[in-house]
Amino acid sequence: MFMQPQSRIFNGRVTWALVLASAVALLTVSVGQLSLYTELLIVFCIPGMIGSMAVSNNVHAFHLWVAAIFNFVFYFALTWSIVGLGLRLFRKKT
Repeated sequence: MFMQPQSRIFNGRVTWALVLASAVALLTVSVGQLSLYTELLIVFCIPGMIGSMAVSNNVHAFHLWVAAIFNFVFYFALTWSIVGLGLRLFRKKT
């Protein structure tokens, strides 16, 4: 009958954020080997590529691993915020 106190950090927010951010970071690193069907997924790589271009000060020559780090941080924060907001909005009132 007693409920265990749920950790405020690990209530799904971090898990979803890690999964999505890691997937987009891996997608960014493998952008050169993608097939025709995954061209729509490249849209998710744009924030990291813009950040990588800003770091290298060159639009034509930038490193994909820097873009992957930017994408990981960006999508981790975005997913963590959205899941937290969703948990707050759809929490059962007791």
